[in-house]
Amino acid sequence: MKPDRVRETLDSGYFIGAPELAIEIVSPSETATMLQRKVELLLGAGAQAVWVIYPDSQTVTVHLPNGTSTTHGVSETLTASFLAEDWKLPVASIFEGA
Repeated sequence: MKPDRVRETLDSGYFIGAPELAIEIVSPSETATMLQRKVELLLGAGAQAVWVIYPDSQTVTVHLPNGTSTTHGVSETLTASFLAEDWKLPVASIFEGA
């Protein structure tokens, strides 16, 4: 996390704001409306990306603050240059052993 984004409350020590990267795993009980609201809240609070993982289809949808989203399958690789310049994660590795 970039130092300029880190703020703590004086009393509790909890981080205020969204993480750089938020990851949501879709559950069967979650509605599309609920999921979209979570994504909007996280991006609105300052997250640089929200990854929504769909276990059934083995895909990951990446949502960005500019309103764009892209869906990636198991043959693709995710990147997050805002975390580290060369940071990469094969989508297949998320679903290994599933």
